[in-house]
Amino acid sequence: MCSSLAVLLRACAHRTSFGEVPPMAEVESSSVMLRRLWANTWDAARFAAERPLHKPAFELSACGVQLELAAQAVARIREATGKDFEVTEFVPLEGRSCSLLELAVSEGRGLPHPAEDPVGFVEAMIHAALQTGDGSYGFGLQGKPEVDALIAKHCEDLLNSARGLQDPAVATRDVESAAAELSGAVQALLARDVGASSKAEAVAFSSRVLQLSREMRSLAGRMQEVATQKAGEVEPPADVETAGPEPSTDMSDSTDPVGVPAFQEDDIAMETDGGGAADDAGEMLQRTKSQVVKRIKVDEVAQALEARREPIQQLRRVLSQLDSKGRTTAGGDSTESRFDWKTGELKQVQKLQQSFRNFGEDLMEGILTLDQLSGLAEQDRQVRKETLKGLQGLLDEIDAAKPRVAKMQKKLATELDELKPALQAEQQQQQPGGGADYSGMAVEEQHQEKQQPRQAHQQHQEQQPQQQVPRSAAAPLAAPRVDWTRLKLPLQFSSLERPRAYLLSASAAGLDPDSIRLSRRDGGVLRVQGARLPSASEQKALTRLLAEHIERMPWKQRQHLTQEEADEMLLQLGHGRFGLFQQEFELPHDVDWATIEPSYEDGVLRIVLPRHVLTQRARPGGWMQGMPDSYHRRPNDFLW
Repeated sequence: MCSSLAVLLRACAHRTSFGEVPPMAEVESSSVMLRRLWANTWDAARFAAERPLHKPAFELSACGVQLELAAQAVARIREATGKDFEVTEFVPLEGRSCSLLELAVSEGRGLPHPAEDPVGFVEAMIHAALQTGDGSYGFGLQGKPEVDALIAKHCEDLLNSARGLQDPAVATRDVESAAAELSGAVQALLARDVGASSKAEAVAFSSRVLQLSREMRSLAGRMQEVATQKAGEVEPPADVETAGPEPSTDMSDSTDPVGVPAFQEDDIAMETDGGGAADDAGEMLQRTKSQVVKRIKVDEVAQALEARREPIQQLRRVLSQLDSKGRTTAGGDSTESRFDWKTGELKQVQKLQQSFRNFGEDLMEGILTLDQLSGLAEQDRQVRKETLKGLQGLLDEIDAAKPRVAKMQKKLATELDELKPALQAEQQQQQPGGGADYSGMAVEEQHQEKQQPRQAHQQHQEQQPQQQVPRSAAAPLAAPRVDWTRLKLPLQFSSLERPRAYLLSASAAGLDPDSIRLSRRDGGVLRVQGARLPSASEQKALTRLLAEHIERMPWKQRQHLTQEEADEMLLQLGHGRFGLFQQEFELPHDVDWATIEPSYEDGVLRIVLPRHVLTQRARPGGWMQGMPDSYHRRPNDFLW
């Protein structure tokens, strides 16, 4: 948290001094994308749906800074490898890092723990992002020693930042240094002579200064929150939702532990370039066609900002109501009524948590969209700037609300754990003899599965005289058998352009090679389809998780659980790992459709798109425009 605050302090210092700031390098754009891919791990339905079925081994907040450092390191190393490698040696942006991160978050293995060994976690993520599914390195890299040498050469400052996470004194000293930079910039600002400025220049100057003042006061409030937390009970990182930086934070070429956010860098350069144009503010500038298109994008983001402003305020009001209600309401007298009441409260808090996360992602997408726009007309640059300020203001409000939500969630979870022993004792006394027992649910051998319907029928006939529970609760549930192709499998493709061919590639460990299908659609569109199905051991592990979840459910819910509901829960547990993917890409004119060649090796799906003799140029604007967004964006909508 201190490192994140130091970033914002330095951003204020740069903007206060109106110094020249170099534009964000292209290499840093890939780090933003990689950081977002990793963050999608926590959006899987089993973690983030309205009724989550599984608790992650550690939260995104526990490794936000570590992931940011790793993403920056991967971007630097990929840039350093250059273009001198074979097409078959190209590795998608995330390599096999997403698979290992998913394993670590789901089961607590595969990677060093980010809080216990931040340096080891960062290094492991760097190596994984450069590897194929079988652990071999791409880009012509010969092995671990060569990658370690590249890390030492290009990323030593990032590793030092990771080492500093283990010592809070390092982070606090960094904040102190950033505060000193800010103080010096403020003194330089106060010493500036603006007496001879025109009215337009004076207004522009005052507007910037007032905006900076608001940002500094907001930072002061966040500093106070961190200071108060440290003075009281310090919560573990896994229970705090906003300890890490937001996905848009990028590393600059400086030696700061974390660089200035990309949108702020662009603002700095923009203000410097346009500072002397205030006298022309009243003139209507003629826009080119490209500037008209960019202005439309700016307006779309501004409209989305206004559409989200009121819902975010409503969420904050609901949070305040829940907070006050939690201090005054204690539920009913019985243990079961208190347990049910607190369970309902916890679900509401979890919904709030997910809503804040979704709104934060939407706002970050708006910032990234505006960050990519350049060459705007003078008027449009001002609109873009004001929209960015509005987006950042709402993000600050979300940042302030998230720790309160995390604290409430932790408190309710602790109280529920304390009530469970007494509740289980009550349930054992009240449980009727005909109740169904789901504790033994597991994946059985095939001959046992064949006998299961007959055994369930016999057990149901024996329990027919007892009508206290529904028929669905009287018979034990069968081992779940679901159609995994109903699940949306999120798959991120990377692209590479070479003189003789284009390349599409994606990391997809465990993909069924026989399921891969390519088809040509109207308008020069390529559809790619495939599926990943769980193996026998993976199916058994999923069913074991499902049985554990059912055992934690309230007794009344267990008694009324149907087979269809259990199957749906199993699909939710498998979201993000298994299912069917189907994506479409609009290809350039010079692709030779007759010689398109797909391959699947070492957990990487590659599609080579040979080019005709280069008499035509690829369509402007990039040939990856047809790629859809990740399915992780809506965790409650995870089925085809």
